[in-house]
Amino acid sequence: MNTTIIETQNLNFSYEQQPVIRDVNLRIKSGDFMAMIGPNGGGKTTLIKLMLGLLNADSGSIRIFGKTPQDVSHRIGYGTAFYTLVIFSPAAIPHNINAGFAFYLQSFRQFPPVKPDWV
Repeated sequence: MNTTIIETQNLNFSYEQQPVIRDVNLRIKSGDFMAMIGPNGGGKTTLIKLMLGLLNADSGSIRIFGKTPQDVSHRIGYGTAFYTLVIFSPAAIPHNINAGFAFYLQSFRQFPPVKPDWV
């Protein structure tokens, strides 16, 4: 069965009158493999945010399993990865991992001291 998972038709989006997505037509079916590549500022993340219903298109349509992104957004997870590696030194790896969670949750808390095994 080749079910259409994601489909866009004539999709357009602009940030303050600056076009970012223009006439994007895309169909991803069950079993397809897809990758988006392009330069920084090329619209990759914007396209994903449109598919997730985090942004609204200027024109065109998006369907996820035949429904609007807003109708299925509660079933889709989304996370981002930072481009730069931020390591708090001399903190141990668990502290660095927890620091990322604390930043995400906007609740910086004091982590107990941990002596790394390499010291």
